[in-house]
Amino acid sequence: MTDRKPGASGRGHSLRRHVEVGNGSPESSPEAEYTRTLVQETIDEIGRADSKAAMLLAGGGILIGTGTSAVVADAGRLSHLSTDVRVTLWIALVAAVAGLVFLAMAAYPRTGREQRPGGAIAYFGDVMQASDPGALRAAIRDSLPVHEEVIVQKLFALSRIVARKYRLIKLAFAAFLVVLAAGAACVILSLLVT
Repeated sequence: MTDRKPGASGRGHSLRRHVEVGNGSPESSPEAEYTRTLVQETIDEIGRADSKAAMLLAGGGILIGTGTSAVVADAGRLSHLSTDVRVTLWIALVAAVAGLVFLAMAAYPRTGREQRPGGAIAYFGDVMQASDPGALRAAIRDSLPVHEEVIVQKLFALSRIVARKYRLIKLAFAAFLVVLAAGAACVILSLLVT
């Protein structure tokens, strides 16, 4: 059995936040530990949302490609379809493209610049703003007094990212349901016409 330090998450990439107490020794506050745990869980959730979006985007792209190939191969036959079937095919096509756009928006990396208190370092984009290692060291040192507020802002921003990604994935699912319904309607309408 291995001894584990209190507060160690075992995740390997947790954020460190120390509060200076009266005797000058660094001690992690329970609020800071809880906030760091929430930030890490939110980051993990972003990864899960990205994986879902990427998987659905790949699958949707394959289906769209297959469907487009079938339509192009039988292009002459499309003119013989009834107007109802052609309209339904167009509805399916538009819904499929909308679903793919929603998934692409969910998977697209956003690196917007947010205002941080006192120019604090909070993510890789802030680090990239430093002109050299000395400037980065100074920015990190200047960030320590406002670090707890930065972590709270980071949790807020990351949670909004997760919500946006899942909202877009849900919209993509709705669009793909329209594709399935329109596809089924095309089959039924084709059978009724013939």
